[in-house]
Amino acid sequence: MVRRPPAAPFVHLDVHSGHSRQAGVASIERLVARASAEGHAALALTDTDGAYGLPHFQVCCDAVDLRPLYGAELHGDPRRDGGGDALRARAVLLAENERGYAHLCRLISRRHKAEGETPERPVFFDEDRPFVLADHLPELVEGLVVLTPSVHLLRALAAELGPARPDGPYLAAEIVAHDPPEVRAALVA
Repeated sequence: MVRRPPAAPFVHLDVHSGHSRQAGVASIERLVARASAEGHAALALTDTDGAYGLPHFQVCCDAVDLRPLYGAELHGDPRRDGGGDALRARAVLLAENERGYAHLCRLISRRHKAEGETPERPVFFDEDRPFVLADHLPELVEGLVVLTPSVHLLRALAAELGPARPDGPYLAAEIVAHDPPEVRAALVA
């Protein structure tokens, strides 16, 4: 009988804190404490269109010996990145290393600059000045793990990056079943 190694522990890769406008309410302290209490070895913080909480996230993770995974969820142009669907015009970006973190910060800055955002004038999406992820991400994908439900964005990245290589970059499609339980059960039967 062949023994399989134990399954890898589960890690939440798309977590929003109170630093995400209209997307998260939990404090970083509470998120880290909960992950630690549940025995997780790591936790990602992927606030919407920003990295405002990452320094505090690092401090909280260090206090409980939890590995912090730096990231952000960036929203793009629903017309170009999401095929007209605003819910799909997004990507969770996780930094694998220092270069990935630098690229993450650069993409966040471009996102804010593209829409003319200032501290006095926060902007989610301005149709006249859209931020198109597919225009910016391919040049800065090195060192990032990309998770997205956008087939359009995946196609743009694949076209720019060429065939998959063992050394990355890594692309993954986010698949979420929105069907009722009885439909999902019929699909796997």
